[in-house]
This record gives sequence, C-alpha cells and structure tokens, in this order.
Amino acid sequence: MVFSLITISDIYYSILSKEIDENSMIISDERNPIIYIFMEVICGIILFYFGFHEISQMKNIKKHFSEIWNWTDLLLIITYFMMIVLDHLRDYYIVTTVF
Repeated sequence: MVFSLITISDIYYSILSKEIDENSMIISDERNPIIYIFMEVICGIILFYFGFHEISQMKNIKKHFSEIWNWTDLLLIITYFMMIVLDHLRDYYIVTTVF
C-alpha cells in the first residue's frame, strides 16, 4: 500500500513539475531533488524487502513460478528498478546536452 501511494505520488509530482514543448521534449524540470530522491529511496527500500521476501520463498522454483502472482511480483521489482535507471539516465542526458 505504501509503495503504491509513493509511486503514484512520484508520477504525479513528476508530471506536474515538468514543462514539455509540442515535440514532447522536456524544457524544464522543477522537481525538488530532495523530495524526488526521498520517494525513490523509500520505494527502493520497500522493493528490496519485497525482493528478499520473494527470494526466500523460492525454495521450490518450479512450484513458485507456477503461480501468475509470483511472476507479477518479480516483474514489478524489475520494472521499478529499470524505471529508476532510465529516469536518471534521462536526467543525465538533459543536463549534459543543455550545459
């Protein structure tokens, strides 16, 4: 529940804090880095715990992945961490091309 609330608020905050032109390029990003990093750290901590819990349940891998919910749990963890990496790469790209 906490993860969902923070993720939704992170997306909402990210959308409201960016100015985008007609070509869908980001003109300015007014996000406060402290708030932005805080939300990512909290979600990361929750997902590390969640991932550790998933790994501890994989005593029988064949049985564990026979249920669709376990696949979605793993997909959620991988997708969120990929989203963080891509978001930071985009921020790095914007900073290096502007300056």
